[in-house]
Amino acid sequence: DKPNLPDETARIEASKSGVVYNPPNADITGESSRVVVTMPGSASMQALAMSRSIGDGKAFQDAGVIPNPILDVVDLKPYAQLAKDKIVFAVAASDGLLDRFDIDDVAWYIGSAMISGSDLNLLTLCEQLILECSKKWQTQNSKLLMQYRDDISIAVTRVHL
Repeated sequence: DKPNLPDETARIEASKSGVVYNPPNADITGESSRVVVTMPGSASMQALAMSRSIGDGKAFQDAGVIPNPILDVVDLKPYAQLAKDKIVFAVAASDGLLDRFDIDDVAWYIGSAMISGSDLNLLTLCEQLILECSKKWQTQNSKLLMQYRDDISIAVTRVHL
């Protein structure tokens, strides 16, 4: 998640590291808060725009960055009346996707397609979400005259109970 959230900031600061907060125009520029680390054995500093990450090295782990994901449960009961069976699925998504789409919107999109018996398979659904997310990154950044798009990844699996 993002380092500026209170619980995330507390954990990072407890590890004697620092957080650089969003600039005043962050909603326009898309900039986010960052965990700042002095790299071991040098005077150079690096910053990471997330407080939970897998594979970003020991320096960031020592700075309070943890690999534990945040888990959200989204209730799809309003769609349940359309389904014959209870449908449960799991989604893993990168911040590049979740910075542009709310997790509830992602769940509703995937859940409604599963429940409605859509002919779209999960791979196609994920591709559509990634393409739409990429467009959102491009639209926002074209206003800023820059070409940046965060990595966008999503994995979905249906859980058979």
